[in-house]
Amino acid sequence: MDVVLPMLRENVDLFREAANSGGSAQCPVKVTELDWTNNGHVSSVSQKPFDLVLGCDLLNSEGNMAPLVKVMDAVCGPGTTGKKF
Repeated sequence: MDVVLPMLRENVDLFREAANSGGSAQCPVKVTELDWTNNGHVSSVSQKPFDLVLGCDLLNSEGNMAPLVKVMDAVCGPGTTGKKF
């Protein structure tokens, strides 16, 4: 996480600069760590549904599945895009 989040934030910033320089609409992207077993993390992101939720290597234990489903229900809405890779 110590390496991935800063790299992702940098990529988002570069994309935002490119999108804004072309006269496009603002690019409201939020990059944040989310530990679905941490109530503080969950409550900080569950205020409204997101358009896209991106995750990688989400489960390392079967016991984490129920908390993951709960947090995905909190952050996803009818307009949230889902893709399997």
